[in-house]
Amino acid sequence: MTSKKSIHRMLIVRLAFATFVIAILVALAVVFAVRRDIDGLVTERAIAAAGQFRWYIIDQLDAPGLGDHKKIQQYWIERLRHPVLTWASPFRRCPYTRR
Repeated sequence: MTSKKSIHRMLIVRLAFATFVIAILVALAVVFAVRRDIDGLVTERAIAAAGQFRWYIIDQLDAPGLGDHKKIQQYWIERLRHPVLTWASPFRRCPYTRR
């Protein structure tokens, strides 16, 4: 009788260990997939924001001297209140962003 109990216990322990290993592997796969999506979202929004900022202050960049710092600072304050919209984005309805 003791050998049957030990076999059952050994099988349960092995099953629990296999379940734990599979759970860890699935969790790692999900983390890497979500990380790749978030990296793409951040890169896309940074490029869009840089392009919008460049077009907004192009007159300041082309002007001689250092430009109007207050106007540029006011632009950044406004941009922090309203996120960059990228309508053609595959991440437009990304669940990882606050809207």
